Amino acid sequence: MSSLLPDLKDLTKDQANRLICADYLRAVAGLIERGHVGAFELAWSKTLCTSPGGRVVMDSNFLIAPAEAEFQAKIEEAKDKISFEDLSEKLKDKDN
Repeated sequence: MSSLLPDLKDLTKDQANRLICADYLRAVAGLIERGHVGAFELAWSKTLCTSPGGRVVMDSNFLIAPAEAEFQAKIEEAKDKISFEDLSEKLKDKDN
């Protein structure tokens, strides 16, 4: 977007709103192309909104929050220290 941004002294409110909306649309288009978005709806009016509003349905595998990343890192560190017993053979008889 920075290459599309004129000098701030020349930028009008309408131009800024259009640039922001177009940037949002490019971001959503990129997510769609990568298969992360299954649906979206968008509402925008240059007179009412400075940025678009709406809903996006995304693949949850795409999202990762900082806490989840921290948990995953701790699990990776501890995975060699965690012991477990495979009970699948013992449980097969219980199903019958």
